[in-house]
Amino acid sequence: MREDVKEFGIAVTAICPGSVNTTFGNSSIEDKPGRDYLLEPEDVARTVEYLVNESETSNTKLIELKPRRRKEFR
Repeated sequence: MREDVKEFGIAVTAICPGSVNTTFGNSSIEDKPGRDYLLEPEDVARTVEYLVNESETSNTKLIELKPRRRKEFR
């Protein structure tokens, strides 16, 4: 995609978040292993906001957004 649109001055960034605390999939995570390793939707939104406001002289190709253990940082 990046190559297809670069002639039009359009930048493309892949955002690859880890597990996000949403209701997607309609299953509760409260009693499942890994529940302490979740991003909040706001984490992903802040990343998108950063990219939207990125300088025109730079372009981030890829962001891998991974959660940290939640209880360790509270």
